[in-house]
Amino acid sequence: MSTLIRVYGNGRSGSAYTDRLRQQGYTVAVHDRSGDEVRCVDGPLTGPAVAAILALPRGTDVPVALRAIDPMETPCVVDLTTQSPESATANAELWAGMGGRSYHAGGSNGGERAVRAGDSFLLLGPRCEEPVWQALQAIGHVTEYASAEYAVMLKLCHNAFLVVENELARQLAALCQRRGIAREHLEKTIDDGPAGRRFGDLTAIRHLKGGYPSSYIGEYAAKDWCYFQGTLSDEERAMFDFVQADGLARRLAHRGTGPWV
Repeated sequence: MSTLIRVYGNGRSGSAYTDRLRQQGYTVAVHDRSGDEVRCVDGPLTGPAVAAILALPRGTDVPVALRAIDPMETPCVVDLTTQSPESATANAELWAGMGGRSYHAGGSNGGERAVRAGDSFLLLGPRCEEPVWQALQAIGHVTEYASAEYAVMLKLCHNAFLVVENELARQLAALCQRRGIAREHLEKTIDDGPAGRRFGDLTAIRHLKGGYPSSYIGEYAAKDWCYFQGTLSDEERAMFDFVQADGLARRLAHRGTGPWV
């Protein structure tokens, strides 16, 4: 008999975890909420499981799922629900109070397609037991940290960067459309230039690493942001309020002494 995993949440992420695990030879029981109840909708109703994987819409949904899990049959919980560090702490305490052996939280980066391809990136804390680790490796690349709070905060940082990156891309595409600039030209310009660098290669992060006191490219990019702002109407300028232009200007006035962000 193959190893049993219980997946709670049957949305895009949960169904992707289920399909990937089954493809890798695991038996999966799928649990989802129906009205006020959480019930098994596919797979074995009972039986010992290596872990319960939670893939829920919100951190506030987690306690409902935890109370539906039998800690005697499924003592380990892997919570891949994006949530706050405070929520993860409270959920860990709830699970321990119910008699659960371990609670691991963090998140999964890469999206549904990456999960189905076995190429997602899982952030978890603290370190999992070997059978749980092996099951998660079937889903993607696993990185473990000292605590659930640590892993959850990293997941939130990832999503914040993704939100800003996507919003900036959307606003730039809208701006270029208004100016009659072809989107494919914008895409090629961004792709061919240094804007697509890895996070650790960004000027501000390299400065924080102590690589150099200032950046020629960074100084000019900060200056050019001011020029860019000068081309915008008041309505267009409001689209980019999330960039702290005043901070850029202050750092420009002291260039050579500090980083720009």
